Amino acid sequence: MPDNDSTLQALPTLSAPALQDLLLSADASDSYEPKKLPLDKLMQLILSSSSAFEVTGSTLYLKQSMDANGNKIINLPGASNPGDAVPYIQVSPMIKALDYLSPGAPSASDRGSFIRVTCPTITDPFGGFYLFYWCVDTSPSTQITISGSSVVASSGATINFDGSVANIVNIPKDSGMRGRYFHVVVRYRNFNYLSNISLTGHLLVQNPVLGDVIKSEEAPRPRNYSLVALMNRLSINAEPGPDTPPGCSYLAEILFNSSDSTEITGTEDGLVRISSNSPQFSYDVPLMQSQSLWAHARIASVSMFGIKTFTETMHCKLLYNANFINEEFINLMAIKMAEKIQTQDGQPLAAK
Repeated sequence: MPDNDSTLQALPTLSAPALQDLLLSADASDSYEPKKLPLDKLMQLILSSSSAFEVTGSTLYLKQSMDANGNKIINLPGASNPGDAVPYIQVSPMIKALDYLSPGAPSASDRGSFIRVTCPTITDPFGGFYLFYWCVDTSPSTQITISGSSVVASSGATINFDGSVANIVNIPKDSGMRGRYFHVVVRYRNFNYLSNISLTGHLLVQNPVLGDVIKSEEAPRPRNYSLVALMNRLSINAEPGPDTPPGCSYLAEILFNSSDSTEITGTEDGLVRISSNSPQFSYDVPLMQSQSLWAHARIASVSMFGIKTFTETMHCKLLYNANFINEEFINLMAIKMAEKIQTQDGQPLAAK
């Protein structure tokens, strides 16, 4: 019997099929007539009838969520666009445990108005966050450690906290730190985990800050104060109070109205304020204030920290006599009015 008339079981095996090779098939739509089937047609049939995926051109598209059945997806390239799958190496610095990591002890230096704290840079994992814990006390050997879930100082001092994406942080100094000891530790963290805590760094704070030299308190009020009106000029004068601290300035507040006894509170409409390095002020009364009969004023000492200490309110009557408005000003006004006014027959006026 020829080979092509053999039973199916006796046919030789095609061990390396190609898409142009043929399969033996039965056509169900044609009374199961035996027919030859190209492999590429069979492949198209399988791909087009799958409920899990489809192939368009050279791209495979999933039709539903993929179940990896407990297996890993491996050999992913690094993600670069939104929607890309991310390989573990790109996210491991943010999610890996850090219990193996102990940062180097931080060092602190006194920079006058602040303390600069630095620690060795951590590069593995890269992209974490540095947590600096510090306290101030009178002991040179205080240790900062972890107790349970809290960071504590062996001296019982209050622990403060500053954080930075870099291995450096500047901590502003408060008054009272001078002559005391500054202690600091550092931890490293990512999104999920904290490292071990470092050894404690120490610094004796020696440079004072402004608050150590000048106390935040009010300056003494000015003394021997007076308010005098001479023609249209107010003279407001005083002497510095006893033991006035350096950096003190002065403020005058002036109010015009028709009352002879108004006490200035600082919230009045039309209140005029003038500042000076000394408690001597002069103020020319504007012409528009001519309807006011009285001027009221008070002087404040202003400390370097902005604390104001006022005198009592002084009062002065304004006399609108011939000397209040000088001759030069009258002549100027006459010329300006002559330019704007004419007679009934259209002739311009002339200043006298």
